[in-house]
Amino acid sequence: MRLIMVTLAPRGRYSAGEPRAAEISDVMWVFATPEAQLEHVSIRSGACRIHLGFYSRLDSAAAAE
Repeated sequence: MRLIMVTLAPRGRYSAGEPRAAEISDVMWVFATPEAQLEHVSIRSGACRIHLGFYSRLDSAAAAE
């Protein structure tokens, strides 16, 4: 299993409030393809940052890209 971690942060000022992890997770699952073999999505949101963790059943780094 592979863990891919991504942190998203806006450029400039951000005042839209804290994003909801459940909504972000739903969007990730909508766009996940069977080829990605996505097993789990972990999302932590905070002030001006979203931390995403994708757990995939792919067995190599090259396959995960």
